[in-house]
Amino acid sequence: MKRGFQLFLISILILAFFSGCATVEDEEYSFDESDEPVPYDEEEFPEWLSDVRRAEIIFAGSLPFTILVSNVGYGIYSMISSDAYDITNFTTTASMTNDEKLQILGIGAGISAGIALLDFILGLFEEEEDLE
Repeated sequence: MKRGFQLFLISILILAFFSGCATVEDEEYSFDESDEPVPYDEEEFPEWLSDVRRAEIIFAGSLPFTILVSNVGYGIYSMISSDAYDITNFTTTASMTNDEKLQILGIGAGISAGIALLDFILGLFEEEEDLE
């Protein structure tokens, strides 16, 4: 049974590889000058959508770092609050329960959302200064 599954998987992979090798005529896929992409206009997207996109990028970019910092902070807190020092709090999450892992994830996501909100508020103040 295991050998038959391996042969089936190999045949599917070979079929998928060679199915993309079909030749087509060049005339069907010729490109004109009108087919080239055009840069976006400044008025094409509303300003609030650009702000939401910036907040999304800042949130997603800061999330790994805030999760790391909250994990270290949680390890320090658990070390201080307990009587015995346990190095596994800093090296692995195997000793943590699922609730503790979700708390760390929630704290990291909250800090990232706070960073994105702070950037948004600072951007509003910067826009007010530019208008004056």
